[in-house]
Amino acid sequence: MAPMVTCLATEDGRVSEAMLDYYLERARGGVGLVVLEATYPCSKGHPGRLLLTDDSFIPGLRNLASAIRECGPRVILQLNPSRGRYDDVDPVSASGVPWPSGRPARSLAKEEIVQLVRDFGEGARRTMEAGFDGVQVHGAQGYLVYDFLSPLANKRGDGYGGDFEGRVRFPLELVRAAREKTAPDYPIIFRYPGDDFLPGGWGVEEAKLFAQRLEAEGVAAVDITAGIHLTPLRVVPPMCLPPACNAELAHEIKKAVSIPTIAVGRIHDPVIAEEVLARGQADFVDMGRALLADPELPNKAYRGELGEIRKCIGCNQACHRVLTKRAAVACSVNAAVAREHDFPLKPAARPKRVMVVGGGPSGMEAARVAALRGHRVILHESQNRLGGNLIPASSASFKRDIRYLVDYFSVQLVRLGVRVELGSRVTPEVVNGSDAEVVVVATGAAFYVPPLEGIDKPVVRMAGEVLSGNVATGPAVIVVGGGMMACETAALLAQQGKRVKLVTPRRLDGLARDMSSRIRAWLFAELWPKLGIELVSGRPQAITDDGLLVDKADGRELVPADSVIFAASLKARRQLLHALEDNRRQVLSVGDCVRPADIEHAVSDGFMAGHRI
Repeated sequence: MAPMVTCLATEDGRVSEAMLDYYLERARGGVGLVVLEATYPCSKGHPGRLLLTDDSFIPGLRNLASAIRECGPRVILQLNPSRGRYDDVDPVSASGVPWPSGRPARSLAKEEIVQLVRDFGEGARRTMEAGFDGVQVHGAQGYLVYDFLSPLANKRGDGYGGDFEGRVRFPLELVRAAREKTAPDYPIIFRYPGDDFLPGGWGVEEAKLFAQRLEAEGVAAVDITAGIHLTPLRVVPPMCLPPACNAELAHEIKKAVSIPTIAVGRIHDPVIAEEVLARGQADFVDMGRALLADPELPNKAYRGELGEIRKCIGCNQACHRVLTKRAAVACSVNAAVAREHDFPLKPAARPKRVMVVGGGPSGMEAARVAALRGHRVILHESQNRLGGNLIPASSASFKRDIRYLVDYFSVQLVRLGVRVELGSRVTPEVVNGSDAEVVVVATGAAFYVPPLEGIDKPVVRMAGEVLSGNVATGPAVIVVGGGMMACETAALLAQQGKRVKLVTPRRLDGLARDMSSRIRAWLFAELWPKLGIELVSGRPQAITDDGLLVDKADGRELVPADSVIFAASLKARRQLLHALEDNRRQVLSVGDCVRPADIEHAVSDGFMAGHRI
């Protein structure tokens, strides 16, 4: 299990009950080694982050390490001397080079470096005394240790910078301090990027030399990441990047040393993990987000139950907030993350007959949880397949992994004995004629149809229809809208060879602001320039048989097209919910029919409803 910050520590940096439950859930899932999240032995850190600045922190960490080991895996603790330039309380660096955002960073004095090394050694001692099986040095992601390694961030001239030997001095001193304060054979792992993907920055050739230096210092293994916070696509690769996209970096470094190398980065499937090992790219694999999505992944893989695994979809939404907003760790597809203690899956006091209306993510999750708790569940879906708006959401080639969630739910509903009725439209009369004691309304949201002249013409299509594959378009297409759905629709059609124009009042830098920031960055930096999509600045006024009338800054213009596709907002479907307001049954509403939102909101709503029944 890769180290991932959780923000579950207490306000004073100690292990909380929520943190204990979170780690034990994953330890019981069959993982071989748990790497505990970044812990700070040298500074106060931030709320929710673990500290190890004095011996008073040892008992809590000892209890956590012991509890994890009792579940089977070994456990090591990651230590980070400082968040460096990324710290927004006291940003420090090797030489005061600021982030590109302009936030200043203070250059560390030499005596401060010496103190950091001393404090780090004490942190390693406390780690061993707390019963951990090893310690990991955090040199990745762009924090302080990386700042010393990077020729872009380290401009010092006092022996801690300049050439390669100067830049690796501080990191190597951390290793020596840890060795001095622990047993001779106590495992030390070093985590650092194989490439920061910055021009003139830290690259794979220096990363290989550094691995050799670490091996000479007695480091037990190297854990090879990629990128830093300035190149975030590689740090936490989203769904638009291929699986195991960073494994080749681990492979390059593995060639240079004899100690084990560890690969990480979008290894969300045990089959992919096995391929990385079989190709000899690494000796071990890290899984991070994959174990948020499904803590039982290793056990399921061991039992051959690959279809039972709830795979990470790489959306980088809920899990990313732990960094951007310092919120507790969460997962879009697993609502139980960090709530393991509050919502255990216990059998219901009395099994009930439950009708779920809607086969989107909220309805399927409500049905799954209710069935797990022993209720008799029937799910009605008006379309001829499950998935709801997950189907159009997964149509673009760079978002296909969303379908993993549809596949997971489909398998679970069958396994749990949920009766699924496809092509079944539920009316109030259907509800009143049923024996259901509980009705979960998960009717989702419809695509808003703008009241424009000509909106009923045959050339008009809605984006949801196009993304779902239900309608065809002509060779020349106009897409109207500037949000995520519009941009995905335009990209999908352009990839099909259509001539696409996007009509929107927004500028390019204002498009798709409702998309995951990392996927959005990739879309406009890498894919969009290749697609030839023309941006038309203006507002739609009317549809004709020949195209779209657009109000532009210099007047009204007819933009010709064979098809005009509207990608406007979603509107909640609440008709059934309103009709059941006075129903004698327990009626719960979940997902987009409450308010159109994202996958996390839909799954969380369904999860909570399944527990409330």
